[in-house]
Amino acid sequence: MKLIVGLGNPTEQYEGTRHNVGFMALDYYLKDKGLKPTKKFKGVIYKGPDVMYLKPHTFMNLSGESVGEAMRYFSIDPSDVIIIYDDLDLPPGACRIRSHGGTGGHKGMQSIIDVTGTDALVRIRIGIGKSANAKSYVLKKIPKKEWPLFEAAFENVTRALDAFLSGQSIDYLMNHFQMSDSPL
Repeated sequence: MKLIVGLGNPTEQYEGTRHNVGFMALDYYLKDKGLKPTKKFKGVIYKGPDVMYLKPHTFMNLSGESVGEAMRYFSIDPSDVIIIYDDLDLPPGACRIRSHGGTGGHKGMQSIIDVTGTDALVRIRIGIGKSANAKSYVLKKIPKKEWPLFEAAFENVTRALDAFLSGQSIDYLMNHFQMSDSPL
């Protein structure tokens, strides 16, 4: 069983915000899959054959509670998990893929590492750009003029997830789906 997690904050208040690009990337990926959402593991899951997609509804800073429950329930190995989330240190729409590492200050990723006890979780970070006031910036809606950047990033994430689920290695993903700059 593989686990693909998109991080964000639940409720309409946070829809379309920079901090929810993990949710948006997962929604983009799932749009034509025909999977029905179910509430479980303190989140919403979509179950496919040999893969589960998860959107934690614990709010960002407690994402580990949801991810940890799902990993334990299905005995999912950390090498079979991908976490998708926003990154202030990357330009809007850029994508970086890593097989392990620190949090870069991202509290959702910190929660996941704390709960699972490992940093050996693949992560796809989607750039959202930077601002002097990070807290208010990440919770602002993405301006219409930047949507093409994020849609290009979501398409890139879709191709990376398809490659992962077809058995490609994380090294392959890192070599073929990194976008250091904004995609357009």
